[in-house]
Amino acid sequence: MKKTAFLILTLFFFLVGCQREEIDRNGDDDYEIIRPVEIFDLIDIRYEFLPDSDNSFTAEPVTIWRRTTLNGTTSPIQSTIVISDTITVWSLFSEIDKHIDRSVRVRTPLIANGEIDTSVLWLSQWTFANGVTESVRQVINGTTITSEIPPQTTHIRELIVTKYNIHITYIATLRSRITGRTVEKTGTWRSVQIGTITIRVHLSDGITRSSEDSELQNFSIQTIY
Repeated sequence: MKKTAFLILTLFFFLVGCQREEIDRNGDDDYEIIRPVEIFDLIDIRYEFLPDSDNSFTAEPVTIWRRTTLNGTTSPIQSTIVISDTITVWSLFSEIDKHIDRSVRVRTPLIANGEIDTSVLWLSQWTFANGVTESVRQVINGTTITSEIPPQTTHIRELIVTKYNIHITYIATLRSRITGRTVEKTGTWRSVQIGTITIRVHLSDGITRSSEDSELQNFSIQTIY
């Protein structure tokens, strides 16, 4: 009789323990479901070229537009063209393990005279998209150009854009909307931007060739998101 009672009590506590474990497990799952997501705001950002890293900044001339006109006559002719073309630029901030407000535009280093200055930041068109590549099309609308082409001459006009390839380190300061605590996160910023726009003119009469570069004047850039 005592042995039977002991077995019944053992079974009872075993079942209660299993139920309690199940309740605890369900409780933990419920907690994970209702736990609020901690959103961080970007309150500051700075950039650095770190030694012994693959950080880089390069300038690359790219021909995005080319027109050829042949004057096969014995007299000079006038040739008129309208400069217009499109180039894609993009930005990518490497992903970090925080939920960031992606709607806020971010400051990026100033690029001037073919150089990047990480100590001078300006409010760019990009946001801190946290691992997502942003890209926009930039339409270059230039002036109308009229040229005189000598007899028996091939006249080639090219639109050359300086493309900047950027790969540098960023240090972002983030603040939690829930607790107010701040954290610093480090990652890399990669981007392609455009710089100077040049018109290059080639002339060839079959014997001699010449080339001349001039910076494109009186043009506008329209950004298409």
